Amino acid sequence: MLGASNSRLISPLIRREILKDPEVEAVLSFAVSQSGRQLSIQATVRTTRGDTLSLSEVFNG
Repeated sequence: MLGASNSRLISPLIRREILKDPEVEAVLSFAVSQSGRQLSIQATVRTTRGDTLSLSEVFNG
């Protein structure tokens, strides 16, 4: 799926997509990790209402 160098390239793209949501004010933390064919994305965001949300998504390749 993704090698380490591709992971570094795709991380800013995913972060940018999160920020496109009009209710997301800021990305407070962000991590992408890979284990075999599984890609995990974890982020913590602050919403325009001041809430802090944790997001997690796992993709199996």
